[in-house]
Parts: sequence; C-alpha cells; structure tokens
Amino acid sequence: MPISGYVRDETGVPLSNVRVEVSSASTQSLEIGSTDNNGNYIINGLAIYNQHSYLVSDYIVKIYPNEFPVQLKAQRRAGDTVNFICSHKSYNELSGTVTDNSGQPYTADHTIIVKIFNAVNGIFIVKVATNELGEFQFKGLNPDDQYMIKFNILKNGLIEKSQWCGESEVGVDNKELAKIYQTGVIINFIFKN
Repeated sequence: MPISGYVRDETGVPLSNVRVEVSSASTQSLEIGSTDNNGNYIINGLAIYNQHSYLVSDYIVKIYPNEFPVQLKAQRRAGDTVNFICSHKSYNELSGTVTDNSGQPYTADHTIIVKIFNAVNGIFIVKVATNELGEFQFKGLNPDDQYMIKFNILKNGLIEKSQWCGESEVGVDNKELAKIYQTGVIINFIFKN
C-alpha cells in the first residue's frame, strides 16, 4: 500500500523532481521516489504490518526540495496522504530583537553581534549584527536542528558584555543555562545586568 501526497511552495506552485524518502525502523526499509511535474508523488510497496504482525505506524516521509529546507513528517502509515508546503520563511529562520533593560535598542555607538551555535555539538554556525532597531535574522538554518544563541555588546571594538540567551529570553553567563531553540521562533532578548 502506498504513501502519497504533493509538494508545493507557499504560493501553491508544484515542485517537481523533489526527492522523497519513506523509511521505517520497524520494517528496516527505505523507499525512494520523486515528485512528478505536478508536484505529486507516490511511494509504493510499503508494508502495512511488520514481521510480528503489528501495524506499521512509524513511517517517516522526508523530502529534499531544491532551494528549500529539508522537511520530514513522522509517525505515518501505509495508505496515508502526506502533503508538504515548502517555504523560505520561518521554517528555516530564527529572528528577533535585542534591547536594553528598558526595552530600547542600544545606541549607535554600540554594536550587537549575535552568534548561533548547533545545540547538539556546540559548533559555531554564523554571526550577524543587529540593525539600528536591534533586529537580527538568521536564514537558511536546518529546521531539524536545535540552536543556542550568544549575544555580544561591543563598544569601540571591545566586548562589553557577552551572554547566552536563557529562559524567558534573558541573558545568562553560563552556556549550560542557555535555552535551546528551533527555527520559526522570534526571540526578544534582553541583556541581564
């Protein structure tokens, strides 16, 4: 019995030639297909029951669209329809603002650098500077990953303060207290005194 569906962008345009993988740990299987010119796919030959006669409900459908982030949907069964909408927006972004304790952006003589790290392995990914309103944005992140964010205030090229984003989006000095984020979140960070 198949799993089928479509892959479209956020405006409804079908995405063709998108690689589609359907896997199951309980059946130890991996089936691969791709979308047609109308953005539709069908993956045939999927088991309904595993070797112990239990219903297979752990299929993972994963797509690899060009120019969009990878997406997956889990806990599916043979016979399900699994549709995907691909977007460059919040699926692969983390954004927000940085303000002082009074809720105001920092003055022009300060530079705020925001760094993002992979929360699992601690590897630094990229850094950005906030704009004059204290806004920042990271694009092109993997929505399957988890992230930690570090904020630095620089004045005259020297770091005045460096803090991780903690619970309630307030700065913490200790990396172990950093909150873990996924994409699609807007963070309103405040430096702790």
